[in-house]
Amino acid sequence: MDVEEARRRRRRWSGLCCLRLLVIVITPTTWVLLLACAALVAVSLQLRYRARQERSQMARHLHEREERLALVLEAAEMGWWEHDLRSGAIERDRRHDQIYGYGSGLGEFTIEAFLRHALPADHDRISAAICAAAETGRFSLEWRIRRKDGEIRWVEGHGKLERDGAGEPARFVGAIRDVTCRKVMEEALRESEERFRQLAFAAPVGIFRTDLSGGCVYTNPRWHRLAGLSFEQSLGDGWASAVHPEDRERVLTEWRNATHRGQEFDLEFRVRTPAGAVRWIQAHAGAIRSERGEPLGYVGTNDDVTEKKAIEQLRRDVVSMLSHDIKNPLMAIRGYAEILRENLHDSCDAEASIDAIESAAEQAMSLALNFLEADRIESGLLELRRARASLNEIVERVIGQQAARARFKGVQLRADVDAALPPFELDRSLIERVLANLLSNAIKFSPAGGAVDVATRRDGDRATVSVRDHGPGIDADNVSRLFQRYSRSGRSDSTGLGLFIVRTLVEAHGGSVGVESERGAGAVFAFSLPLGAAAAGEPCERAAPRAWARTRERIAAAPV
Repeated sequence: MDVEEARRRRRRWSGLCCLRLLVIVITPTTWVLLLACAALVAVSLQLRYRARQERSQMARHLHEREERLALVLEAAEMGWWEHDLRSGAIERDRRHDQIYGYGSGLGEFTIEAFLRHALPADHDRISAAICAAAETGRFSLEWRIRRKDGEIRWVEGHGKLERDGAGEPARFVGAIRDVTCRKVMEEALRESEERFRQLAFAAPVGIFRTDLSGGCVYTNPRWHRLAGLSFEQSLGDGWASAVHPEDRERVLTEWRNATHRGQEFDLEFRVRTPAGAVRWIQAHAGAIRSERGEPLGYVGTNDDVTEKKAIEQLRRDVVSMLSHDIKNPLMAIRGYAEILRENLHDSCDAEASIDAIESAAEQAMSLALNFLEADRIESGLLELRRARASLNEIVERVIGQQAARARFKGVQLRADVDAALPPFELDRSLIERVLANLLSNAIKFSPAGGAVDVATRRDGDRATVSVRDHGPGIDADNVSRLFQRYSRSGRSDSTGLGLFIVRTLVEAHGGSVGVESERGAGAVFAFSLPLGAAAAGEPCERAAPRAWARTRERIAAAPV
């Protein structure tokens, strides 16, 4: 124990001696240097620790970003690729190979393999896109590939060119995905659009399409003809310029309300072309909706209902005229019949009453027949039933039918027929209607004690009938409107249909009708008919349809 204790004391004494020696030998400057070195060592150790922590954190963040990128690529069904331009090697992920139809076994993927899988028809486009990427630094293209199983698919690729420190191209990085489904849908949509355009081009009605705000984006050729506007003029709100000024505000208000509420649009209005023609339009439009029911725009039609409006007007006029114009002669018939009944055994002038009854009956019959003929003409149902007949006999028959009315009016009827006029093919009942209307008008506008002259003559290959009265005549301003439907020229019958029917029926036979008159000198109405089978060598069965077509054109063009 003493030995050990002695050793400890010696070591303690040695340490103290060393410490004292250091204190004596080391100067203050040395102490400062030692402390500085210790501080530098401590700082270096701390920086190394922090750098290790940052590298670990960066590695963790990079790993997380790679996982997120992989998740995004997986969700988007995209594969990535990286092309080292120096070595030519192409790295890619599993999804890339799956797009090409390989679960495994694709092996090394080179530019040659890339082009081998691409359809030869797309090689030029691919080469052009790669050359453009060398200039712009961006690659974007859709092309077709042939998968391992031989199936052809559409793919979409996007890439970026990266350069090294010297500015030289170093590598291409990018992504690829299968877009076959989208391309199929686009093709189906394109075909649908093309079918729509073809149908719209040939459609007999105007077709238009708008965006969600109601601005026009498409109009078909029929719409252009109806409105008198070009395709460019119809776009946006330009279509509204074709609407008649008196209807424009109403149409725009209804259209805005319909598009704002997503409702159907159904309205009847007028359009006026730059040439001044006015047409009635029936417009209907409905919303185009997405699969979720959201409105995408509107598609609609414009139907020309001008002729329909004219026929509707005719129907209204028929009702109005039946309630007024036919009522008067029927009341006259009833009145004179009562006079005859009350004075049957007296010395009354029974013959005058009978003439009055016959005149009123003829007037009522004429009005009713005019309505009937006008309706058949405008509906296109009137047909010619030609048979060989004598025009002279027709003139005599009609004069006999109008005799009572002429006696009641105090007008003398005189006939001058051409015995050399041969029978020829015509529709007897329709020509009788023509003569009845002309003769009825002549009697109506002849003064009491006057005369009406009816004459026939042959003029080459045509037969002519003239009806002359000695009434007040017709103003030159009214002559041009005499044969229009519902004419109120002061010379037409009360329906405004008589002379319109005369012209239509004569033209249906291939003939023509005209008038000569001076104010105060009476009027001469004359019509001529071809003695042959038809006018100008045209077959009989075609003459009538041509006249009906002209008639319908005149009806459609007439103001409503």
